[in-house]
Amino acid sequence: MTKKFEKGLVHVLREQLLSNKTVAFDGIGTFHVEHKQQTTRKESDGKTVILPPKDVLIFKSEGTNR
Repeated sequence: MTKKFEKGLVHVLREQLLSNKTVAFDGIGTFHVEHKQQTTRKESDGKTVILPPKDVLIFKSEGTNR
């Protein structure tokens, strides 16, 4: 793979994922973005920490999609 091809592939992959589209590579797997809701966590010292919502990139290999 050339550097130009790699940069182009990353650019297209990023643009599709930012548009909330699933990207599939035959024989490899799929990428998609999942939105995780805001959560709270209780620390051992009794403090409550609020974690903001976030988007997470998920990859499922071809073997796990069946």
